[in-house]
Amino acid sequence: MRTRHTSCYSKKITAFLLAMALLFLGGCGKTKTPETLEVPTDMPVTNTDQGGAALNPAPGAKGRYLESDMPLPEGAGNIRAMELLADGRLAVFDGTAGFFISEDQGETYHYENTSFLWEALEDGGYVYNAAISKDKGLFVEYYEDEGKHWVYQDPNGQVTKSDFQGGTVWHYTFLDDGRLVGGTSDGVYEMNLSEGTMSRICAAKSTVLYTRQAGNRLYMVEEDGAEIYNMETGKYEEDQVFADFIKEEVAKSPGSYTEGCHSILIYPGDTEDSLYIASATGLYRHVAGGSVLEELIRGSLSSMGSPTSLLTDMVSFEKDSFLICYNVSLLKAYRYDPEVSAVPEHLLKVYSLTDNSAVRVGINAYQTAHPDVYLQYEVGMTGTDGMTREDAIRNLNTALLSGEGPDILILDGLPMDSYEEKGVLVDLSGEINGMAAQGAVFENVAKAYEKNGSVYGVPAFFSFPILVEENPRDALDPDGLADTIVKLREENPKDNIIGVYRGKEALGRMYDFYANDILKEDGTIDQQVLKQYLTLTKRIWDAESQSLNMEVLQMRGQMDEHFAKMGRGDNWYVKFSNHQHYWLEEMELSIMGEVTDLGDYAEIISIMEMRDKGEGITQLKGTSGFVFMPNTVLGVTASGSNQDAAKDFVISMISSPVQDENLGLGFPVNKGALETQVHRYDDQDGYAYSIGWGSPDGGINGYNVRYPNEAEYDQLLSMIERLDVPANTDVVLRQSILELSEGAIIGEGRIEDAVHEIVNRLQIYLTE
Repeated sequence: MRTRHTSCYSKKITAFLLAMALLFLGGCGKTKTPETLEVPTDMPVTNTDQGGAALNPAPGAKGRYLESDMPLPEGAGNIRAMELLADGRLAVFDGTAGFFISEDQGETYHYENTSFLWEALEDGGYVYNAAISKDKGLFVEYYEDEGKHWVYQDPNGQVTKSDFQGGTVWHYTFLDDGRLVGGTSDGVYEMNLSEGTMSRICAAKSTVLYTRQAGNRLYMVEEDGAEIYNMETGKYEEDQVFADFIKEEVAKSPGSYTEGCHSILIYPGDTEDSLYIASATGLYRHVAGGSVLEELIRGSLSSMGSPTSLLTDMVSFEKDSFLICYNVSLLKAYRYDPEVSAVPEHLLKVYSLTDNSAVRVGINAYQTAHPDVYLQYEVGMTGTDGMTREDAIRNLNTALLSGEGPDILILDGLPMDSYEEKGVLVDLSGEINGMAAQGAVFENVAKAYEKNGSVYGVPAFFSFPILVEENPRDALDPDGLADTIVKLREENPKDNIIGVYRGKEALGRMYDFYANDILKEDGTIDQQVLKQYLTLTKRIWDAESQSLNMEVLQMRGQMDEHFAKMGRGDNWYVKFSNHQHYWLEEMELSIMGEVTDLGDYAEIISIMEMRDKGEGITQLKGTSGFVFMPNTVLGVTASGSNQDAAKDFVISMISSPVQDENLGLGFPVNKGALETQVHRYDDQDGYAYSIGWGSPDGGINGYNVRYPNEAEYDQLLSMIERLDVPANTDVVLRQSILELSEGAIIGEGRIEDAVHEIVNRLQIYLTE
């Protein structure tokens, strides 16, 4: 399994025309086009009154927590601990920049002398963990010379150093009495800072990932749930509300397993028996043994709810003021404003067929920048409710027809052509042409769906196929690719060529090159193109399959199961990233697939450099041009009640900050965002991150990844700017063709029969 490690938005149609169009899509009813946005009475609420009770505000109610950016200490970007000192000052420790104190709740900082730490790290040590006591003691755990060490400076400036004895400690915290404790695989241990030893305070049911004192209770966030240990009585306490919440949050968040980050943060509350709890779903106040969690801030309206924001640490200055650190390098303040509307005044609805992490990031960023807007996100197929694609689309069409549908559609997997033809979508050409004129986007990708000057769908991300070979060419079409594979087989009788292990994989790897031409303009299948596709794919399979054996096939079946459990879908094998280590270890002679993002490209050039065989990149093209795979295609519905705001959201999705983040969904359509990503690791000694995987003998293999230099980046831009054909993304078409033709590819049937069966099977679907 591969892992990456890092050092932590015209024309409107009438309601009548829209309703008539939707009658052909399914459902019935009448449209509603209100002049102002309406917020439903059951919309999630983010605030409470100052008395502490959960608030279901009446119209016009005031009061809500607002999020704002806070400055980092100078040079900081690796925050490992924060604490509110006993005297009210804020202490922040950064593993790169050092120790800082703030007298004004994080507005400004002054540096504390930490020469003792830099002396300990002079041989290249790396800070891994840290904790700050209420009286300004600082404990730092670090790695050096492949060993683990720690250094502690007490409140009087006395420094103690020691090698680390004991197992892995996931999180350290100082107790109110000054003792240092940490969570381990079998409980919470106290660190004796004078002797360098550890003794267990209390056991745990599973690995303790995070621990924090609140009152006389020690709250333990564990791998399989949570426990509460009363340090006064020496007994465990039951709190089912707390335990159930923690168990659910830990299970769905990666924070606990990301260096310097956590799924849950806990901080002492405003009373002896209360505590604050932060998670991806929001910030809560809880009274020990109480029957509810009091929601203070809803995660979906703050950075807490963003998939890219992992919790690092937090402090509470007062009940109406919090400071939370994310991803060890981002500080946010949350302050209660009694004058702002209790709930956002405007509502926009966003819909996607399946869950989309970029949409969640975009919603979070937009709401943070527009506190008066609430974006309600609906996912048609959650994967847990048994909803089929057909049922989900039918429900969506009914909602659109009734006027209760979304304002923004993520068109991936939806019948975009049908929606466009029937007037469901709004023309976005004005907005996209404006960005293109400024050079802000890759125009060839952003306007890929342009028809007669109108743009109804805009891809936010994209990927494209390439081949890495010893004698690179400018471009290669499907016939040329097949010729190359056959030639390599002739020269290498026993080796895998491009890593095609089963018939469906050969079909899937070649599908996008033909997909746009398999369907004619009248919506029927071009049988000649389909036959060409299957014939060429069989040629590739016949060449590639000569080296296969039962052991390899069993391994591939296991990988199918593994990726299915991870939700990666049944076409994971078309991605470059799932072949690169085979290529590095020369288990595949060449490497072919979709370059999904800048990370993929960086890994390719890094491996080429390591192999040092004169290899280069050849751009692959389809039968009708240079094909690319769109992702997160954005559209605005004509039935939406506020199209200007919906368009604004679309523009925000193809702008900073959403596009600046590498979300694994493709290259950003925003040019500046790609430039930002390229230079993100300029200050890391030429390397961005490392990649590792387990070998059959139990060892670990891996390599360092560097981002492209100027020449390599120019080559990438050249390939991107040639892209002109968005791949057909009709899921039903793809799945049906692959399912019905695999037998013919592997020799268990005739291609002519497969073509006939495909045409018959899809005839009804294509005419609907």
